[in-house]
Amino acid sequence: MIEIEFNLRLAERRERTQRLDIGEAIDLHALEARLGLKHGDVGMLLVNGAWARLDSIIKDGDRVQLYPYMEGG
Repeated sequence: MIEIEFNLRLAERRERTQRLDIGEAIDLHALEARLGLKHGDVGMLLVNGAWARLDSIIKDGDRVQLYPYMEGG
């Protein structure tokens, strides 16, 4: 089971936190699909409180924080 926290625009139409039983280790693309997000919706990823690369593997017991791409300039 992982704990997921949605932030900013990703939190607008869902519970801010969610628990998900993933079973096996998965990558962000697979997690996005399970959550009903489009590939590329997530621009920043934290795993267990630390910045993680978008190609990181998420495993059982992880706390995952998802952020959309930031806009502006």
